[in-house]
Amino acid sequence: MPWSTSDVDRHMHGLTPHEKSIWVAAGNAALHAGKDDGAAIRIANAAVNRHRASGESRCAEGTCSYEDHLNMNEPLQAQESRWAIFDSVAEAKGCVEGDVIKGAKLCGFVSESHRRRYPPEALQAAVRSKAYEGKPSYANHKSNEPGSRPERKIEDSLGAVENVRFDAKRGLVGDLRLNPHHPMTPRLKWAAENLPQQFMMSHMADLYGARESDGFFKTLEIEAVHSVDVVSAGGTTSSIFESAAAEDHTMELRTMSVAEIAAQRPDLFVTTVNESRAQADELQKLKDRVTAVEAENKTLKGENDTLKATKALGERNAAREKKIGEAKLPKELDTPTFRELALESSTTDEAFAKMLTERTELAKGVKSPTSSRRSVGESLGAGQPKEYTPKSFAAHLKSDGQLN
Repeated sequence: MPWSTSDVDRHMHGLTPHEKSIWVAAGNAALHAGKDDGAAIRIANAAVNRHRASGESRCAEGTCSYEDHLNMNEPLQAQESRWAIFDSVAEAKGCVEGDVIKGAKLCGFVSESHRRRYPPEALQAAVRSKAYEGKPSYANHKSNEPGSRPERKIEDSLGAVENVRFDAKRGLVGDLRLNPHHPMTPRLKWAAENLPQQFMMSHMADLYGARESDGFFKTLEIEAVHSVDVVSAGGTTSSIFESAAAEDHTMELRTMSVAEIAAQRPDLFVTTVNESRAQADELQKLKDRVTAVEAENKTLKGENDTLKATKALGERNAAREKKIGEAKLPKELDTPTFRELALESSTTDEAFAKMLTERTELAKGVKSPTSSRRSVGESLGAGQPKEYTPKSFAAHLKSDGQLN
């Protein structure tokens, strides 16, 4: 669903109306290009940052277009990749001149630990844009502990990188100019020539690129370099400038609250929320389907039970009608009321047998060869013989409660 300016504050705060229009246009362009929400948010954020960093007058006047700042390659902001300052002691021989470490590796071609590739053309473009030139160097990366200050500590400032150049075998190399008064300077100079595995260089940079089929991120542009720091953890070449520390300022998500994740990684937060909502919707749909199937099964079971009961009743009544037919009752005794009662579902087999027996016995009296109504009267237990016609006999049975 396309974004509007009312959505911007949830992803990036403090934007002017013009910056919001840039954010919305860039984000919607990314969505239209097939990017997911998380990637589109990062692209929109980067477009605003490019606008802010631009020195063009029309950007200051608010007349620029989002297309001036749009880069559809997915950005990775403030990423670190660490590299051995030198791959061997022999390579480092003679690298220290005064307070400068000459030819230190700043960025190689592949970071296995971070699963990133830096093609030669991307590194060469970084040299031309002077992305690394003059960038500060600190002792270790900025702390991400809760409550830590966002700016770097002045006592951690070691110096800066200069004379950055491309080396076809090593990647980007440069000279690290150290503060001669910093207590770490003597140790770094000694380690560079004698034990290059003790320290590593790690850049913090904003990257643009694309994820390849093997999962590696191919860097197409190093847009900005924040710093090139000296660290100690080992990584890709287990030497002075490379590390396997986590990405995105080594942000430890397990220790962060939801609000902190939303503030620091809105892209991750939105993606996670959207995925959770989609999973919740799918789960609810599944529950609804299960409920519908259960209801359908219950209905089918009820219908099946009804069919079985109807079939059983039909078979029972067919058997009873056969027995009534075999009894050959006269029509005065084989009445619709008798049949209805005989075939009633609540009439038990025992009750039916009794009813049929009584009717059969009465029929014998009606069909007496002597045609004596007196014998029929006597068979009914009458005190005195009576004369009966078939109709009066049926009426007698009804009055006596033996015929319904």
